[in-house]
Amino acid sequence: MLPLVILTKPEQETLPLVQYVFQSQFSTDYNLAFASYILALLPLVVIYVFAQKWIIAGVTKGAIKQ
Repeated sequence: MLPLVILTKPEQETLPLVQYVFQSQFSTDYNLAFASYILALLPLVVIYVFAQKWIIAGVTKGAIKQ
């Protein structure tokens, strides 16, 4: 909510603010909203796929008591 109040220039908007455009008081453009959610999530999924071995190793290393 804070970026919505503080940011005034469209080029400074954060990703959730840009996605907020697809929702109005009485309707939601689900096609564009879900497409933007997938595009926002895609880089994280790609990074996880390539770094999965190290992420899982770190999680299991922290769970094992020595």
